[in-house]
Amino acid sequence: MNKTLKLILDLRVIYRRKIPDVKILDKVITVKEQEFAHAQISIILVMIHLTSSQTHD
Repeated sequence: MNKTLKLILDLRVIYRRKIPDVKILDKVITVKEQEFAHAQISIILVMIHLTSSQTHD
């Protein structure tokens, strides 16, 4: 699996566990998840940047 993709999936799991009141249902995006989406995307972008600058394999 692509390292970046795996990292994003791991972050999504961590993100959801840290915010227990965000109920995740298949094909349903809650209002709370939308509110937190910007912070989540920012974290993912930073992590991708750090990962790509550290690893070149």
